[in-house]
Amino acid sequence: MHNHNGQHTQSNLPGFLSGVLIGGVVGTTIALLTAPQSGKKTRAQIQQKSVELREQTADAIDETRERTQAALRQVRLKGRQLKRSAGATVKELQDRGQALLEEQKDRVESVLETLQPAGKDARN
Repeated sequence: MHNHNGQHTQSNLPGFLSGVLIGGVVGTTIALLTAPQSGKKTRAQIQQKSVELREQTADAIDETRERTQAALRQVRLKGRQLKRSAGATVKELQDRGQALLEEQKDRVESVLETLQPAGKDARN
């Protein structure tokens, strides 16, 4: 199954696999039961088709598992990248905050130094 970008989607895969399996069994059974042949031959064909469907289902499950594992690896990689990026952003914000704090501290000290001589003059 593909989404609008041509990428495989995982959300409907279990339903799809069930539909394929059930549809295959029902279709095969109807075809074999209505075919003009012996019961022994019909049973052999049903058994063969069952084996084929089991193999197809196993292949689909393996493919789904591989895609899921690949998607999980991508999610983990993206998570590590986001964590590093967030850490760098936090560090940058801390540095900016510290610089602003120092700047404001210097301004307050400058204002206090300016006001101190005025206070001394008022007391004298």
